[in-house]
Amino acid sequence: MLVCKILKGQMDRVKAEKDINSFLSSMPLELEDFIISQVARNSKIVTTIIYKAK
Repeated sequence: MLVCKILKGQMDRVKAEKDINSFLSSMPLELEDFIISQVARNSKIVTTIIYKAK
């Protein structure tokens, strides 16, 4: 089953990367188990992670 997680919008890339790393370190995922997408909306970086639920 695929699951979608949308992370809180961040103003800068460093904070967005910290959020991504924090989420991924909390999940037992392999590199092929997830896809990360980022878009800029209203001056914020919105990150979407789609991953296989185990």
